[in-house]
Amino acid sequence: MGKKVIIEAAYGNHSNRLFQNLHFECFCKEHNIEYCNPTFRDMAYLYVNPCDCNDADSLKIIDKSNTVKKLYSLFGMIKRIRFNKKHIKEEINEKILLTALNKKTPVYVRNFHFRVPKLIGKYREEMALKYSLKREFYENSDFVKKIRELKSQGNILTGVHIRRGDYINWRGEGEKKGIYYYGDDIYEKFMESISRQLSIGGKQKHTFILFSNEETKFREKENLLISKEKWYIDQLIMSECDYLIGPPSTFSLWSCYIGKAKFYHIFDKNKDVKLQDFSDFKHWE
Repeated sequence: MGKKVIIEAAYGNHSNRLFQNLHFECFCKEHNIEYCNPTFRDMAYLYVNPCDCNDADSLKIIDKSNTVKKLYSLFGMIKRIRFNKKHIKEEINEKILLTALNKKTPVYVRNFHFRVPKLIGKYREEMALKYSLKREFYENSDFVKKIRELKSQGNILTGVHIRRGDYINWRGEGEKKGIYYYGDDIYEKFMESISRQLSIGGKQKHTFILFSNEETKFREKENLLISKEKWYIDQLIMSECDYLIGPPSTFSLWSCYIGKAKFYHIFDKNKDVKLQDFSDFKHWE
């Protein structure tokens, strides 16, 4: 058996899992190592050319109990690595995994803290094609057709990602708990600022597209559309926007990675955002 990396446990929801897969897949591509991600089986059907999810040998181990996998590891039949925050630097990640791959036993990996930002940048164009949403999942969406029609008419599209839900308790402590949980008024302020900047000269039409995982006070109007599509169609639409704004989230980050949108993550709700503050994809920790 040659060198091989297998993800044995998925991390997080859709976008976290996509990034978990991306970093390992790009690493394996760079070093000519066989790669399989059986945990991606429930999502792979959405994409044009995803990673291998069904290698028979890998599945035999994945489906075993954790106790059995521990015994396999103890007796040197497999190697298991859990990547933690202390491993997050690229050079540490690569060294750990390449060292483990020196032996001819498959390496089973897990967690979200394996990072190779240079490699996901190097293979971005190829991965964006591989993980393009299959046409069958959006070709009958009237909303997608409407967005693309607006784009073809010269509209500047700004996606607004209003993520709340679990963000009410995520990050921060005490009174600052949920530091990225913003009310509608905060998003409205940013949208008004962006609108003023895009309206300078009065020549370019622009439309906001709102994406949210819960009800908001916003209602559709001439230059504001609200998506009610499935999550993977939302990511497709986001990827086709010119600008994306929202709290720090891998959901919008993935959309930027596979598309051309410039993004701005709101770390400070009091900041006055400028169009030049929006940037191309870069990974944040």
